[in-house]
Amino acid sequence: MEKAYAGKSGGLQWGFLAAVFHPEWGHEFGTWMNFITGIGEYLNHREWVEIIVKESYARYCDLVTWGIPFASEKGRSPARGPMPCRW
Repeated sequence: MEKAYAGKSGGLQWGFLAAVFHPEWGHEFGTWMNFITGIGEYLNHREWVEIIVKESYARYCDLVTWGIPFASEKGRSPARGPMPCRW
């Protein structure tokens, strides 16, 4: 199943947003899973979403180690907004 016309589903329009799940920041796993599944219009694969959510902090740490800059209030921590949220 494809959500866009063939050849028209290229780059993600939200590519500027990097969401990082981290329980120590007060994030709740179930809330994130429901949010991501919902914005994917329930067409995404929940097992893959679970892997992506659970590994997001480790991948963020990899990017920081490689020198990728992130918006932040202090140091190299990502800007922490009220995620998940509706935009």
